Amino acid sequence: MNKASISAAILLAAFLNSTLAAADTIPLCGYLCFHSTDSTRVDVTMTHELQPDRQVHLSLPRSAIVFVSGYDPLAIEKLPDRIATDGKWLTFAIVISDGRPIGEAVADYSQQNAVSLDSAATELRPDYALIDISIIGRDVPDERLYSAYLLRGMDWTDLKSAEPFDGLPAKILSFQSKNSAGTMQSATGHRTNYFPASAGDPFLMIQCDNEPNPVYWCDYFVRPNDVVKLTIQMPDFRAYGGRQFIRDRLNMVLRAYCDYDVGCNP
Repeated sequence: MNKASISAAILLAAFLNSTLAAADTIPLCGYLCFHSTDSTRVDVTMTHELQPDRQVHLSLPRSAIVFVSGYDPLAIEKLPDRIATDGKWLTFAIVISDGRPIGEAVADYSQQNAVSLDSAATELRPDYALIDISIIGRDVPDERLYSAYLLRGMDWTDLKSAEPFDGLPAKILSFQSKNSAGTMQSATGHRTNYFPASAGDPFLMIQCDNEPNPVYWCDYFVRPNDVVKLTIQMPDFRAYGGRQFIRDRLNMVLRAYCDYDVGCNP
């Protein structure tokens, strides 16, 4: 089970009714993810794979945790009270604007509106954020945290400027590809990258599909401290209020993260 598969499953599952017998107990992505309404905390230690002194200690509500590498929802019914991951990642999900864990929010919405958990997860989708936590190696500059995402494409050549949005500068991948005649021609990638315009923009980079879309999510890259990188999947800011939407949502996510990170200094 790899990270790309997990992300794809999460993105798609909110729009599909699972045919699994337990569909109403695991609304986000079937048996690929954990789902709980239990708000008790799970103590998590995440350690960098090559630099074991690089660690983060978290205390997360069980109802917020969606995925932890090394822990298979098919193999265990419930996450242990103490868990550890080595050089991998953890995903939690919250609902904006109060930062409530996804498991509790979906269950309450389901009861209050007399809909299935699957339907509740779908209807709440514009209001939640999926947050991947990963550990950063020592002395890694900000640019290296997202550079791999910038260079996706065939025969990469360069990044070119794209149309800014709400004051945020943008770049798009430019590369060469073969046409039907077998000759090379210029092409552009299908994702646009947005960068901060001031210190008030709480992200390193945002990557979205080229055209704004209220359904598709963007990836928001955030570095809350020197040890942790957050990759946040949430709605496309260009369809939901622009730059102020980013600030409001990401600040909410960072407040939630700080509540979960034992070493966080608010």
